[in-house]
Amino acid sequence: MPLDQLLAALERDAHTAAARVLADARAEAERIAAAAEREIGAGRDASAGALARERCAELERELSAAALGARRDVLVARTQLLSRVFAAMRAELPAVLEGPAYLESLPARIAAARSWLDDPGPVVLRCSSSLLKAVRSAIAGDGTITAEEMAAAGNGMRLTTADRVIEVDDTLESRLDAERHTLERAALAHLGLLP
Repeated sequence: MPLDQLLAALERDAHTAAARVLADARAEAERIAAAAEREIGAGRDASAGALARERCAELERELSAAALGARRDVLVARTQLLSRVFAAMRAELPAVLEGPAYLESLPARIAAARSWLDDPGPVVLRCSSSLLKAVRSAIAGDGTITAEEMAAAGNGMRLTTADRVIEVDDTLESRLDAERHTLERAALAHLGLLP
């Protein structure tokens, strides 16, 4: 399913879940308020005032609990929505590696990763087999970088010092994780789900 259709489906699901939770909370609040009104109207004698105050306090507690429950349900629905969105994004990461924009950015990405290392000595660049040819082309002529295939490198590359003490993780997964909070807020704002 394309990402835009997935996002549309997720948006519909989130709106439906949020509307259902709010409708349930409103119905419960109306039921509780109606019950309280009946109890208050039934007795107007001296003890009715104390009973009404007690019932009002109970009603306020029940309304607060219903509102908290509704907020919790909305937060759970948002969390589930964002989990599905990020799972779909992660599924698209291998295709990003094959795109011309990523391949053209390789020399700059390698230089940026290298800049994080204070030591200009030899380094090892590990990447997936699908990226190895492009990486070797990008580092051709630089005798201080060795490229290696690594099955668990993720989608992108990891640059390490020769002694493997320091590693710069430049995988798409780590970049996505670093931007997750910003992307989550943008997704929720786009879907109209921010408070």
